[in-house]
Amino acid sequence: MTNEPNDDAAISEGEIDHKAVLDLARKDPKVHEGELEIDDNAVVSYGGDNGAYVQAWLWVDFSGTPLDEEAEDESEEPSGS
Repeated sequence: MTNEPNDDAAISEGEIDHKAVLDLARKDPKVHEGELEIDDNAVVSYGGDNGAYVQAWLWVDFSGTPLDEEAEDESEEPSGS
């Protein structure tokens, strides 16, 4: 088996190339650097519906939430007195 994906033939689950699955997942329009990213060693869970789940990193912005670290820093700064 080669490392190149083959669009011309059906591929059984045992023959699917991990890298090819990750490459296909990275083409999804929801995947953007700094927002939703997929590592080279991401877990791939093959489903029974002609596809797979791929582990990804989702950036969660804390700005304006109770988890906002910058808001805590600003409240701890001494006032101008």
